[in-house]
Amino acid sequence: MFANRHAIYHGLVAIGRFERGPDTLPYSMPLVASVLSAYALVKMGIAFLTIPPVVAFIWGLVDTLLSVTVVAAALTFRRFPNRIVQTLTAFAGIGTVVNLVAFLGMSFVNLSPHHLLDTHVTRVFTFPLMAWNVATANAIADRSRLRTIRREPVDERRL
Repeated sequence: MFANRHAIYHGLVAIGRFERGPDTLPYSMPLVASVLSAYALVKMGIAFLTIPPVVAFIWGLVDTLLSVTVVAAALTFRRFPNRIVQTLTAFAGIGTVVNLVAFLGMSFVNLSPHHLLDTHVTRVFTFPLMAWNVATANAIADRSRLRTIRREPVDERRL
């Protein structure tokens, strides 16, 4: 179904390690559909831990649809519509990994009998995960040409 599973895995690992951008992933509609489905399911699972199932289902779908809409609109506005599929694959792939780790951590904390785990471990666990998620999203956006900030060399003669 997918061109090369190792290329997908290695591409996501390289993106997560800030070595490459979304262009390393294959351009595949079935791949982006499956990664977005996995992203939505994991988001629903996380929401299911804290809110009722029907609301969690809607939460996961709305989160996924908003992510797709924002990325597609931004890339279309920046005149890079050919990068939508790979960028969505990268965002959803990294998001799925981050949210899956968060889901496993939250499940462990919710099943734990100690209330200390509920407060301290959750904070210590989620901050680095959120920081890595923001950093990878920034790197993906930068390499997909989503960023509008231009990095120009400083002309010291103008200062």
